[in-house]
Amino acid sequence: DRAHERGVRVRCIVDGNNRNLGFSNTAFPVFRMGRGGNALMHHKFIVIDPESPSDAWLFMGGTNLTRNQLYTDPNSALTFEDQMLARIYLKEFESLWGGQGDFYQSELSIRGDDKLNNTPEDLFFRTFPVRSYFSPSDGTTQGILRALESAEEEIYFSLLTFTKNEIRDLLLDKQSQGVQIKGIINNINDNGGEYFTLRDNGVDVQASNQGFIHHHKYAIIDPGTERSALIVGSHNWTQKAEDTNDENLLILFEEDLSLIFLEEFMARWCENDPLHSECILAEDPETISPSGLRVIPQPTVAHRVQL
Repeated sequence: DRAHERGVRVRCIVDGNNRNLGFSNTAFPVFRMGRGGNALMHHKFIVIDPESPSDAWLFMGGTNLTRNQLYTDPNSALTFEDQMLARIYLKEFESLWGGQGDFYQSELSIRGDDKLNNTPEDLFFRTFPVRSYFSPSDGTTQGILRALESAEEEIYFSLLTFTKNEIRDLLLDKQSQGVQIKGIINNINDNGGEYFTLRDNGVDVQASNQGFIHHHKYAIIDPGTERSALIVGSHNWTQKAEDTNDENLLILFEEDLSLIFLEEFMARWCENDPLHSECILAEDPETISPSGLRVIPQPTVAHRVQL
């Protein structure tokens, strides 16, 4: 509202299936997109000044702008100060909005399976490669499979819901090849859910058992290596995300990001199972000289770090 009062053009799309009370009585235009049936406008992104080389900014990830999502539910989001990514997400927004105008144009709005694959997939952000996908037009599941297939040592995934058989089968194949796999899933009883199949086939997978919604939608591949990759966005590993909802996803091939997300993964892993062997500190840890030690990420949120 304050930006609108300053003369900034503000345009907003929200999912029409939810109340979205934060956008009640706004002075700027808000389109409540109703897709019919169970289809969702599932995006969670914000684009600011995409035409400015110095001020362009993008917020994206799996975090809704609600009190629980911001303060209670485990979630993730990234921000980029980058015109290229901001303009790519603007193109997706204006496809749904129906053009570049100030107001929503229903006759020009292209959404769901009517959308075209009209944005670049393979990008280079600063110093590392990035792949960008929008659903249901861009074959996002194939992008996820392509990234997971590259794993040689470790895969970690953290998801609200997981029902895609193709991804399940690939994970089982990678485990048979010796890749270590760990996962956390919130909705273990969803129709077609993969939790029990993975567990029964020996995959180290946890059901989130906390009093909040484990809302993450990310995966980490070979963290801390030159092959590191982070898969992150609004896209759950489901058929609905693949061919029904409007979604977005980035795959970032960057070592430090993979390690930061690994810190978050292990924090939630040990929150679920404090007595897991990887979560118990030694009774008599060895004291060593701090000379030459480096903690990544720094600073760490932990009070103690055990090597």
